[in-house]
Amino acid sequence: MYSGYDRLGYEVALTGQHLQLHPSCSLLAYGQKPNWVVFCEILSLSNQYLVCVTAVDHECLHKIQPPLFDIMQLQTRKMEMNLISGLGNSLLRRLCGKQTLDLQRIVSCLRNLCLDDRISIDVDFEKGELQLFASAKDMEKVSRTVGTALHFEKKRLMEECIEKCLYHTVTGNSSPLALFGSGAEIKHLELDNRYLAVEISHENAHDLDDKELLMMVDQVAPGMANFHKHVGSGPEREDLSKWGKIIFVTPEAAGNAVAKLNELELRGSMLKVVPASTDEQFILPFPAVKVRLSWPRRPSKGVALVRCAEENANFIINDCSGLEIGGKFIHCDLSTKHKNCIFVTGIPKDVLDSELSNALRSATKRTIFDVHLLRGESSSDLPNSTYAKALMKEIAPFMPNKQFHADSFRVEVFNPEMKDYMMKALITFNGSLHLEAAKALDHIQGKVLSGFLSWQKIECQHMFYSTLSCPGRVYSVIKKDLDSLLRNFKLHKGVSFKLDETESGAFRLKVSANASKVIADLRKPLEQLMKGKSISHPGLTPNLMQVLRFRDGVSLMSAVERETRTCILYDRQNLNVKVFGPPEQVIEAEKKLINALLSFHENKQLEIRLRGGNRPPGLMKEVVQRFGSDLQGLKEKIPGIEVVLNTRQHTLLIKGSKELKKKVEDVISEVTQYLDSEGRMIGQLSEELACPICLCEPEEPYKLESCGHVFCQACLIDQFESVIKYHDGFPICCTKEGCKDPILLVDLRHLLTTDKLEELFRASLGAFVAASQGTYRFCPTPDCPSIYRVAPKEAATGSFECPVCSTETCTKCHIEYHPFISCERYMEFKEHPDLSLESWRKGKEKEQVKDCPCCRHTIEKVDGCNHIECRCGKHLCWVCLEWFSTSGDCYNHINSKHPII
Repeated sequence: MYSGYDRLGYEVALTGQHLQLHPSCSLLAYGQKPNWVVFCEILSLSNQYLVCVTAVDHECLHKIQPPLFDIMQLQTRKMEMNLISGLGNSLLRRLCGKQTLDLQRIVSCLRNLCLDDRISIDVDFEKGELQLFASAKDMEKVSRTVGTALHFEKKRLMEECIEKCLYHTVTGNSSPLALFGSGAEIKHLELDNRYLAVEISHENAHDLDDKELLMMVDQVAPGMANFHKHVGSGPEREDLSKWGKIIFVTPEAAGNAVAKLNELELRGSMLKVVPASTDEQFILPFPAVKVRLSWPRRPSKGVALVRCAEENANFIINDCSGLEIGGKFIHCDLSTKHKNCIFVTGIPKDVLDSELSNALRSATKRTIFDVHLLRGESSSDLPNSTYAKALMKEIAPFMPNKQFHADSFRVEVFNPEMKDYMMKALITFNGSLHLEAAKALDHIQGKVLSGFLSWQKIECQHMFYSTLSCPGRVYSVIKKDLDSLLRNFKLHKGVSFKLDETESGAFRLKVSANASKVIADLRKPLEQLMKGKSISHPGLTPNLMQVLRFRDGVSLMSAVERETRTCILYDRQNLNVKVFGPPEQVIEAEKKLINALLSFHENKQLEIRLRGGNRPPGLMKEVVQRFGSDLQGLKEKIPGIEVVLNTRQHTLLIKGSKELKKKVEDVISEVTQYLDSEGRMIGQLSEELACPICLCEPEEPYKLESCGHVFCQACLIDQFESVIKYHDGFPICCTKEGCKDPILLVDLRHLLTTDKLEELFRASLGAFVAASQGTYRFCPTPDCPSIYRVAPKEAATGSFECPVCSTETCTKCHIEYHPFISCERYMEFKEHPDLSLESWRKGKEKEQVKDCPCCRHTIEKVDGCNHIECRCGKHLCWVCLEWFSTSGDCYNHINSKHPII
């Protein structure tokens, strides 16, 4: 009897052997495989064959008496075939596994389950088919088992994602991740360093059936995005127990997997499931308000050395001798060796350098260069952790969550050098808690903490600071002007700055001062240079701005840069153009670039897209049917127009006057409205084998994995490039009429190069941020890939410190960060820096507050004579505000002009 399966051939009724017909058999020559045959003998060569074979009818067998075998029982053993078609190539390969080992496991399992070694599964990759062979009584079990395996593999393909870093770090800190999946969509964006992956371990990890494990994980803890099998090996048991890592689509799904899978039994042993290891470095979400602390490491000797100008020494001694500091009176003596040095004795041991310096400078009007407090040998230092715990104990009560303050602040105590006489620490506060931070700092200022020695008082060096950064290209054109500004900064008291080149090649400027108004005043000219000027013009539409992404636009920008010696940056994420350089050259560059873009747009062919957006699926086909493949009908309808159809990109390219171009747009709009009003889905192909995009026979045909529709490879790539260009069309789906299946990640990887796939990811990320309804925003630095979460309206001011370009941004108003002040108040203050000063002056009498006529610094006079020395060094007459270079000249003026006062 024919077994029903070609590979088994015929089953000998009396022995149960499965043998093939000999290749020379005439039945094979005619392509026949009768159900029943009789043979004379079995020929044994390398294989055994039936020879001298004759086909017989089923009815003839019943005439044999007595019967040689049970015909009905033998027929029940005949194999049936179940065909499963329409399967994708990748799906079949996933089902089969490496070297078809997974398929062999399925067949082996089915044979054991059904107690039938004949059960088989054949795979045809070209046709996308599976052929299942089993007896009638077992076919349902076989089909159900294979169907379950196919469903699982198809689900894996549909939900498969790859982890993409938003940027690459040099320091080793972990980068925020995005999960990039089917339809080229962003499935999840993780900015908070929560874990998405779990580590799987098992005593017999390398003997586990991977498919069995993954199917169990999918049932117990759904939400798998991908997995990575552990490939390490080693003599240690730990290495052998590691199975691999599974990535989940959300942190909640990963947490659920740890909760439900850990200590779950599998194959006689327990699974160990833990969060995948990540960078353990402490990272605050808003590292904005930073405060440096210090306290003495070596005890004071009660003696200080003051350095001044030689001619001022005696005056300072007279002014400061007998001064009370820390509850004791000090004594001042002139040095016998150096006439410009003064020894101060009788200083309490708990007085800090800054306290002594402030007291001495307040007691005299003479200039003191520096004050150096002499100290003895260092005491035995406590462990840094002890100092840190003492600081945390004092600060924690001021935080919202007093017990769990990990998200509120961080304390870092630095190891001292042998020569250091002060211990130093850095406290980084969550920027949204700036008010709590200020109260905590006031509390510990000048305090001796628990475990510290009596003379180890805390000193807070709380400075206001602001940071600006710019790319290296920008720095090269603003360097001269920036250096000039920084030279002027050196003339301001209490102002310091630091200019560094970052690892990415950008330049970061940090300006510090002891007052926010000073920072605001200094920042305004810096912003004009380092932030650049945004170009705006009514004619610069988003479509026109897209030109700057391509070769023609880049050439335009380069030409303007060379002519004006400026730097022009195009921000692809926000479709914004900024010009950097000296103000006059920036204005010139802005005019030239606008004129160049408008001229380019005027002379460029008009492009009308026939696909994407709200266009119906078959618009191009309808245009071809109405006007012909050469669009002759359209040319006759609009005389003088030059129009070409790009079938690959579904676009019309038009040359002519503005009026003619407008007429073509109107015609296409009419066609679109007709299709919409009729409710017809144009594009149903009369010939199913045609490519749904170009309507032609597919060249280099490619079959999509999700739906099986066939396209030209070039057409699919053009579709992807169009999405990359316009940041529109996500999720990317099959364009076959009536089919909206997303194009799977496996197809994207097959069709696109690594660079193009990265471009598609960046376009998808931009579309994701744009569609987030204000939940996310890109860092404001042009082309910076970093993203931050926007603070809710009711939340306090927060800070985002970009790990890529080091720019600090307010997450609420999206301009530079402004600690200790609300967004509304800061915007007023930025537009009018003297607003707070004017509010303060309203409560003062007119004669109490005046402005220096030289530097415009505001001065308040409470009491004393009418001679005032401004911080700029000028000597003023308080009555008429006339200024002088010396105090003597000022007093002479007062005595002569205002003798009665």
